[in-house]
Amino acid sequence: MNIREALRHGSRMLSAEGGSEEASLEAELLLAHALNTDRTHLYQRLREELPDDAANTFEALLRRRLGHEPTAYILGRKEFYG
Repeated sequence: MNIREALRHGSRMLSAEGGSEEASLEAELLLAHALNTDRTHLYQRLREELPDDAANTFEALLRRRLGHEPTAYILGRKEFYG
């Protein structure tokens, strides 16, 4: 799975659960966190394969969010959405 596919997967999971209206943004933030990068660099790497360790971390982060844990708690910081 490449980074673009992982973003789509995360966004679908978050929106399918009746979760946040910000599912795409939250998927970006969680995946960037799993890859230890920022959203800008994430989009520069869309075609790269997602390493297994990052994929596992991303899935764990998604499960936490799907369990209604706030994204800011998961990331340890509050993202400015503006």
